[in-house]
Amino acid sequence: MFWLNLLILVDEIGLTRIMNEQILFEWRIRESEFAKRAETWFAGSQDFLFRHTNQHRRLKTFEEGELVMIHLRKERFPTSTYNKTKMKKYGPFKILKKMSDNAYVVDVPSNWNISNIFNFQEIFIFHGENEVLSNHQLEDEFL
Repeated sequence: MFWLNLLILVDEIGLTRIMNEQILFEWRIRESEFAKRAETWFAGSQDFLFRHTNQHRRLKTFEEGELVMIHLRKERFPTSTYNKTKMKKYGPFKILKKMSDNAYVVDVPSNWNISNIFNFQEIFIFHGENEVLSNHQLEDEFL
């Protein structure tokens, strides 16, 4: 209400152009200050959200030649050979090649007729020495 009365008064005097420019200048200054504060607030909140969502995420990387266990989902099994009681993890297998941090080529038996490229989420570190099975034993378990 104050600004409206002031503008009417200024309009009667004939100084509207000067007053409008001054008001616009003040608004631009306030707007830039607000934009700076908003930018710092958004940057801080994004940093907080990034740290909060990634606090339990663990980076898993494997090297070539390392022994790993692989997790086979239902889709990886040949048709009509999957049942609920089948093993989900198989191994140990050697990693033949690291394609990227997400994809690895694993040495699976060739008669399994599945792709030998696995996502890092399907690969687990092999911890035991006593559990090493031969490829022949693995072939029998898979089919």
